[in-house]
Amino acid sequence: MLGPESWREMVREAVGDNEDLQLELVEGVNISGDLQEALYWANTYGIPKHKRPYNIQMLQDEASCRSVCHMCFVSF
Repeated sequence: MLGPESWREMVREAVGDNEDLQLELVEGVNISGDLQEALYWANTYGIPKHKRPYNIQMLQDEASCRSVCHMCFVSF
């Protein structure tokens, strides 16, 4: 069984710089239900927000909000 980093390395090699495959990867991982992994790949490849699946856009917004809110609480 492959560990997560081994799988990611294989994916990086297979997808390369092909933007169509990058987006297809994010969509496929999203459909499989692994939203965090889909977000990881969307961020790794710098896929623009408007091209990401809607639920991945929302997950990114939620993560950004948590990060900002956390910084606000820490600074007080």
